[in-house]
Amino acid sequence: MSDNISYSKVIVHRHTSNAYRIQGGTGGKSYISVMFCGSAVGVLLPPFVIYKSKRLLDEWCIGGPSDTGYDCSKK
Repeated sequence: MSDNISYSKVIVHRHTSNAYRIQGGTGGKSYISVMFCGSAVGVLLPPFVIYKSKRLLDEWCIGGPSDTGYDCSKK
């Protein structure tokens, strides 16, 4: 995947009237930030995951690496 939006060709179905669309809101998507921190000598801190939500659900904290920190952003 790439964030490069300067492509000049797009492959779509033959009868597509508009190959580009603007999505507003979340559209069912979730927003997650994951922070990693490491030193030059190779010492790594556990990852820290922040979910965009008013509250942190327990099932979001299951199955991650050990010692991972979890929190939510109220905004």
